[in-house]
Parts: sequence; C-alpha cells; structure tokens
Amino acid sequence: MDEAWGRLVPTLARAFGALDAEATVLDSGAGSGVGTRRLAGATRASVIAVEPSVTMRSALLARVVGVPALTDRVSVIAGAAPAVLRQLGSLVDGALDGFVCAHVLGHLGEADRAATLAALAGGLAPGGRGVITLPPPSDAGPGAPGPDDGWEILEERVIGRHRYVSRRAVDGATGRMVSTYEMWEGERLVRGQEERSGWSLPPLEEFIRELDRAGLAVEEVIAGAAIVRRR
Repeated sequence: MDEAWGRLVPTLARAFGALDAEATVLDSGAGSGVGTRRLAGATRASVIAVEPSVTMRSALLARVVGVPALTDRVSVIAGAAPAVLRQLGSLVDGALDGFVCAHVLGHLGEADRAATLAALAGGLAPGGRGVITLPPPSDAGPGAPGPDDGWEILEERVIGRHRYVSRRAVDGATGRMVSTYEMWEGERLVRGQEERSGWSLPPLEEFIRELDRAGLAVEEVIAGAAIVRRR
C-alpha cells in the first residue's frame, strides 16, 4: 500500500500543493495512515483523517504521533462519510478546501457510495478539489493490475523484538478482501487479527457517471486517480 500511495503523491501535490496552512483537506477512509502521511507531506494544509475501524485508527494515530511535525496538523476522527461530515463543524471553518478518497470506495455498496460522493461534493468550498482513485477501464482485460491481485505485503516493520506485518488478499471463494495483521517474535506468531470486507467498483465508465451524478466533474486523471471539483 505504501507503494500505491507513493504513485499517488504527484496527484496529491498537483491538487493540494498550493494550499496554505489555513486550508483543510479531508482524508476520507484514512485506514492505517500510510496515505495520511503522504497527503500531509504533499500540502501545507491541515488534514482531518476519518477512519471507522478501531484497528486501523490505532495504527493511524501511531503513524501521526511517529512524525512530531504532524501532531499539530493532523486530526483523527472516528466515523465514515457521509455521516461523519456532520461532525466536522468544530474542526472546519466553513467548507473543505479538498478531500482524498483513495482505495476505499470499493468497500461501499452503490447507495452508500453515492451518498458519500454527494456529501464530499457538497462539503467542498468553491474552487476546492478532491482526489479519488479510479477502477481500471472496462477494456483493461483480466490481467490488468488492481488492488486485489493476490497477496501483497502492505508493510513490515521491526520494533524491538517484534516484527509487525500487514497483508491483504482476495478470498477466491467469496470475492471478499481479507486483511491480516500479525505480530511475530522470531519465527513465532504472537498474535494475529483478520478482517474481511467486500470490495466492488463498477467499470470506469459507469464510475465516472456516478461522479457526475454526485455533482463532481473530473478535471484531470493522473496515474489511476482523478482530480475532481464540484460542478
């Protein structure tokens, strides 16, 4: 996942690099914070990182604390769009200057996805921009790379005597994404946790129509992500 976010950095910089320290960008579905760090490094704006999962949010907080310069700029909130946007009044002076919705919309059903996109569009200030990762084109073929191509080590870190590994894969029988989080001591697995979620996005052409129905216009597509603005 760090590699995937690395590819997204130029898009983040293009969308939010000109924002000043008074601006605010929402990281919707921030996960474990890999992308939150990348986002914060691409802009001077404050970041509001929203994540519903307790497990992910714990890792997110650890990543923010791990970079002291971020503790004054990044706020972490429990919840998910669209409902969580109603909780941002005390943190946002007016509307959002930008938002990121990356590697997350596939976890939502069609109705929730539509509501989330509409809420994000409605929360943008005039001139504000969003960054949304896109599904591959419908003609990309079965071999096209995507977020669900087999096992992938998302991150591996050694802290003291322990090695921490996070992975993800797709269960071929159910089509659900499986994420595992493991703590190792040498060759012994100390503990592990598994989370399963569905992942499904429509073909690119239909997804662009969903953005349009939500009130979002695509300005530019860079490396599998769209920079969008409110219509």
